[in-house]
Amino acid sequence: MCWAVRAADVESLGAGARAADTAYMANEQAAMPKVLLETDRETWYEMGDSILVVPKRKPNLFQKIVNYILTDKDHSKDRLWMSFLGGPHYDTDTKLGLAVMGNAYFRLKSCDLATQPSWATLRLDFSISGYVSVRLSGNTLFANDKRRFNYEAEFESLPSYYWGIGYDECDVRSNENKMRRKQAHFQGDFLWRVAPKFYIGPALHWNWVRAKEIANMDLMDGQPLCVRSYGLGFTADYDGRDVIVNAERGLYAHAGVLFYPKKLWNEYAFTRIDTRLCWYHSLWRNAILATELRGQFNIGNPSWAMMAQPGDSYNLRGYFKGRYRDKHSLALQAEVRQRIWNRLGAVVWGGCGTVFHDASGMKKLLPNVGIGLRWEFRKRLNVRVDYGWGRSGEHGFIFAMGEAF
Repeated sequence: MCWAVRAADVESLGAGARAADTAYMANEQAAMPKVLLETDRETWYEMGDSILVVPKRKPNLFQKIVNYILTDKDHSKDRLWMSFLGGPHYDTDTKLGLAVMGNAYFRLKSCDLATQPSWATLRLDFSISGYVSVRLSGNTLFANDKRRFNYEAEFESLPSYYWGIGYDECDVRSNENKMRRKQAHFQGDFLWRVAPKFYIGPALHWNWVRAKEIANMDLMDGQPLCVRSYGLGFTADYDGRDVIVNAERGLYAHAGVLFYPKKLWNEYAFTRIDTRLCWYHSLWRNAILATELRGQFNIGNPSWAMMAQPGDSYNLRGYFKGRYRDKHSLALQAEVRQRIWNRLGAVVWGGCGTVFHDASGMKKLLPNVGIGLRWEFRKRLNVRVDYGWGRSGEHGFIFAMGEAF
């Protein structure tokens, strides 16, 4: 048997099927809830002729912390925003500790939104070894960056060590003497922009150090364990960096001179010259080369507490600050910063430095290498975890906010 179907009949059947599908989809869409209002606490849905209010489930404490860390908001148009971060850390010198950091980024009314933000960081740090540190640092920009105020204030009490003065004495492991040390200092400079990217202005510094008696007092060269220093001077900066706290391109040059005369109640009179030269350059996709040459030169008679002491979370990372000390120091470091995935990155660095009394001692070098991880906690603001190695078994772990240089 054969069936004959006309083309007109087929077209009629197809039109009917399409009409049925359209009616079905309309009914389905009508049955689907439509969002009318969504707040932090609840969502309002339109369900036909009715409105359904559904309260949102509140996140627990762990979810709140994770959401806070993973959220990356755009603050380019904000006048003020703050962030907080904290957690346990381990350092070979201070042992297991807990650090809490608060960061404020802001733009004063005298600065437009095109001006990069000012910043201030407060860090509290405690450890099971008895280490206590409170540190406030920041950089405030005025009048669309025509003026700047840089500052750092810190108090710390910590179990420390003392090896003596000069490369040769400090390199002898048997010279290690335990020293309980308390220290407070403030340093600030106020700068005016006198030419494009060039700033100059006055600077001041106050430093107080008190240490308990060490086993081998001969290493102190007859100097007292408590020393105060008062300094006045000036600072000159050339700043061509794109972002101060996390530069990816540009050149930065710094020169500062501080005078510590006896007329300012200084028992040890000297003049300090600090220099820095930093350069940042893009290597390949998401990779930055950062280099720094840093020098400190003390002319005159600085005390043991005010001598050059490379080795901290910024300079020759991994060395114990104070392991090597002398009148002068030089350090060179280069670091490759690579973004790995999303907001996660890694770094590797290498460099060397030296402490010396005169030019003949510059030949004795302090090598330095290290690796680290970066987490972009907020846009162009990194949390860094670094581990560095140096000479004589020196090594150390660093947990900090912002890049080392």
